[in-house]
Amino acid sequence: MARPQKRPTPDRPEPLSEEAEFAAFLMDLTRQVTETEAELAQVRSRLEQVGADRARRMALGDRVEVVRADLARARDQAVRDELQAELRTVQAQLAEIDLALESRLFAESGLQEVFWQAVRFGSLGLVAGWLLKLWAG
Repeated sequence: MARPQKRPTPDRPEPLSEEAEFAAFLMDLTRQVTETEAELAQVRSRLEQVGADRARRMALGDRVEVVRADLARARDQAVRDELQAELRTVQAQLAEIDLALESRLFAESGLQEVFWQAVRFGSLGLVAGWLLKLWAG
């Protein structure tokens, strides 16, 4: 007598063959590699921008020193007014760059990831403490 074949049901899907499992693993691995490469490209881009901002900040800092020295030597009021306006402009640019650098330091993934790790591991510590207290009596 022939055995009836079992049909897969929505509750119990048919088990995957080794080849299908391996293909699924490869697809998942490919997806993860693609995501990792995209994240790496973002990190490189941020790193390049931070490097450019730091170089610009150093150049502007040097310019502030030169303008201040010129301002100290200037005798003509028109030249002094021009130098003071330039000094204000350069200091405003420095403030913008400092703000950009600080915002990158505290980027959305930076503090957010640290926060959730603290919550996760802090919670695990509390649970472990309660379990030890229950076990110790």
